[in-house]
Amino acid sequence: MIKIKKWRALLLVAALLLGTAAAAAWINPELNWRVKVVMVKLRGGVPEIAFSQLLQWLRPGSPVYLESLVEKPSPHSAIKNLDVGNQQVISQGEQQFRQTCSACHGGDATGGTGPNLIAFVGQNTDWDFLSIAKWGRANTAMMAQPVTDAQIWSVHAFLVDKARAWADAAAVKTEKKWQINVPFEKLVAAKQHPDEWLMYSGDMGGHRHSALEQINKSNVGKLRVAWAAQLRQATKPLSATPLVAGGLMFVSEAPDGVTALDATSGEVVWRFNRPVDPSKLPLCCGAFNRGVTILGDKVFVGTLDAY
Repeated sequence: MIKIKKWRALLLVAALLLGTAAAAAWINPELNWRVKVVMVKLRGGVPEIAFSQLLQWLRPGSPVYLESLVEKPSPHSAIKNLDVGNQQVISQGEQQFRQTCSACHGGDATGGTGPNLIAFVGQNTDWDFLSIAKWGRANTAMMAQPVTDAQIWSVHAFLVDKARAWADAAAVKTEKKWQINVPFEKLVAAKQHPDEWLMYSGDMGGHRHSALEQINKSNVGKLRVAWAAQLRQATKPLSATPLVAGGLMFVSEAPDGVTALDATSGEVVWRFNRPVDPSKLPLCCGAFNRGVTILGDKVFVGTLDAY
């Protein structure tokens, strides 16, 4: 009887403690959501986070905020970097990036021996960045980094800010109004416009040499690649020369395409394709593409089916 009474007393005390804790959690919102997150974990939720790590992040002041796990028990959708947009943190993140990340990911974060981090933060969740930086990525050269959670978030905030700036700049570029106007008179006087390449041979005389003088014998050895454009694999013969007019470079792609590139950066402005089946056409000498020509505000291409 004495033992039974002791057990009843212990159960009563335990019930009172649980009730007190529940009441305290209900009264204190900060404690309330933390208890709910623990319950989510005890029910088998958020397997990506070890219980010991979860408890560390549940402490007040933790840089990794977990409240959203109550409604969305997935770190990919619930865990966000609350410092994104904080200029002070962004500045700290830039310094941390230079110290920790730039050697592998490049000084501008666009890639080196490691991948492009600007692209990464734009295509992945905040949790992806945090977890990979914190624990590394298996079977890759990416090891766990000797930095704090707050430092990881600061680097992430810096990269997100940089990615947004690049996106804004790209948006401005896409809004650029390209104006091409090559009247017949300009074609005749093509030699007077050496900054453009308006026809296959450069001018009506077919000289095929540029009249520009900026590159000469004394500095030609210093030439370096300014940009490169990845076009489709050439499976058919291509007998053409890119044309340049109004800041655009027009490149034909055998056997059926034309691509317009920003001549200063190599970025694609538009593409045109007219797929045809060479096997169904009476071709004598292969599916050649002879390039494009320009007149007025239009670009002309001779397609295999004479379209």
